[in-house]
Amino acid sequence: MADKYRIKGRNRRRKPGETLRSLHSDIRRLIALAFPVMDQHHRESIACDYFIDALADPDIALKVRERASEKLDDTHRIPLEFEVWTKNVERQNRAPAGKRVREAEKDLIDQAKTEVTVTGSH
Repeated sequence: MADKYRIKGRNRRRKPGETLRSLHSDIRRLIALAFPVMDQHHRESIACDYFIDALADPDIALKVRERASEKLDDTHRIPLEFEVWTKNVERQNRAPAGKRVREAEKDLIDQAKTEVTVTGSH
């Protein structure tokens, strides 16, 4: 039975419109079923490989592989960040120029406040 789940995990690909969270959960489930007696460290490593292979975009997969961790949860965060950045850039590119400038200024102010708060708390 474990072979069936190994094959499913290896061949798993992200479906159009599928969230990364859903893909992450499914890979974790398949790995647990495919390798029930393997130690957690090795299972996580395999899960990372399966997760990266399942990403639909080969460019993103390469970037994730370059930055990937040995833990599935950490590896999962990388393409999430890329998606957020991409959506943010797309949103900014659709906004009128004046609005983009105001949003950029607001982001800089928020970042400065965060840095002041962080450095002030040390």
